Amino acid sequence: MMGDDTGYEYEKPVHEVCVDDFYLGRFEVTQQQWEVLMEENRSRFKGPQFPIQRVSWNDAMEFIRRLNEKEKTRRYRLPTEAEWERAARAGSDSRYFWGDAIDNKHAWYYGSAQFTMHAVGTSRPNAFGLHDMLGNVWEWVSDWYDSRYFERSPRDNPAGPATGEMKTRRGGSIANLASYVRSASRYRDKPDKRHYILGFRVAQSVSDSD
Repeated sequence: MMGDDTGYEYEKPVHEVCVDDFYLGRFEVTQQQWEVLMEENRSRFKGPQFPIQRVSWNDAMEFIRRLNEKEKTRRYRLPTEAEWERAARAGSDSRYFWGDAIDNKHAWYYGSAQFTMHAVGTSRPNAFGLHDMLGNVWEWVSDWYDSRYFERSPRDNPAGPATGEMKTRRGGSIANLASYVRSASRYRDKPDKRHYILGFRVAQSVSDSD
């Protein structure tokens, strides 16, 4: 299931979604990984194992383009919003993947981090072994944003609206209160927006793996 009927209007309604098998990065893309391909780093909070920050959706896509060019046999991409939420929930249907009450050991958000970025993997993982799905940095996904998309979203492999002005970001950050680091939390920004709480992780279709 995807969405939250008790959340914000743009997270409603709860609806059934089925996605094909896929892989998702265990961690957010780090500054060390970013610098290898991009040869620059504009992050506010510096550290090789900190997530890359101040990257736009366009920047993330350029990183992925270069990564695919380097890897040759593998095809990386951003996850869809549906894939991202499937991975974040890790089989749960609660507000957070660990339950309905915030827990500072599982997410770096304002209540636990207070605007301080943390190295990836220092919060507890979800049942899929993924770290920082909630908190640390917001994560870009591939979808265009529509506040009412869930009302008409297809069940199988939804990929968002065909066009739009804003791209979707998921998961909340160190600057957000607990209500924004829920599994269903979603927001939007222009594709060229750069901010110190914006990052991403990469995905891969099973058919595109070795």
